[in-house]
Amino acid sequence: MTTDAYAPPSALRDAPLPRAAGSAAVTDIMLDDLRSMRPWISFLAIMSFVGAGFMVLGGLGMLVSGQIVANLAEQAASPAMPTSAMGVAYLVMAPLYIIPGVLMFRMAKRIRTTIDFPGTQALEAVLAAKRSFWRFFGILTAVMLGLMVLGMVVGVVFGVMSAMP
Repeated sequence: MTTDAYAPPSALRDAPLPRAAGSAAVTDIMLDDLRSMRPWISFLAIMSFVGAGFMVLGGLGMLVSGQIVANLAEQAASPAMPTSAMGVAYLVMAPLYIIPGVLMFRMAKRIRTTIDFPGTQALEAVLAAKRSFWRFFGILTAVMLGLMVLGMVVGVVFGVMSAMP
């Protein structure tokens, strides 16, 4: 069956989907694609953990420097910088780097299992791990968008309130 490449999408809606022969099996092309994906997924997982480590170190450094600045500010009678608050924010955000790393390592492990023991159940496990990874990023994106909108509203409200006499 040939389909018209220039037909509108509604004309293709009811057309049967082509089925590959032996579509229940894991093909060599699928395994090659999984082999090429696994090192990159592992690399990004490791970078996620490294990023979380730097976030923790940066947060602890900001907490310490914030205390030093606060002590110096008391002696100089000048206001202290909110460095400690930024340190706490970094420490709170560090787990957001760890969670994707764990999800990517889980995905890489399941890819390794699929390569070693090809089968549809192993491939379904890879896809389930991938779904968990993208679900996390979808929820995180929605939450971050909400926080950005809230931050903008709070910024406008404080700006208007500070402009009032």
